[in-house]
Amino acid sequence: MTPERENTKGSCGEIFRDRRGPYSALVISGIAMQATQMLVIAIIMPTIVADIGALIAARAAQGWTGGLVAGSGMVLITSLFDTGLRTRIIAICQGTFTAAT
Repeated sequence: MTPERENTKGSCGEIFRDRRGPYSALVISGIAMQATQMLVIAIIMPTIVADIGALIAARAAQGWTGGLVAGSGMVLITSLFDTGLRTRIIAICQGTFTAAT
């Protein structure tokens, strides 16, 4: 037998209630900073860097940190938010990432 699960969806306002506000802001700002970093490395660095080796190293650092941020962001979301709120916070994070890049 499997226990019944509640499929109630939380509202977007619940993401910032009950002491979850700082955690939500931390996750969203981390995603926004990572997206901005990707934009800088992808667009500005090729015009500044004359050496291809430095550009390859910067792109490798971008991929490595991008994986760390994406993975740790999902772990934080899973551990901090109830199942009803996870879809909302993931949608906000992905929207923030899309808007920042």
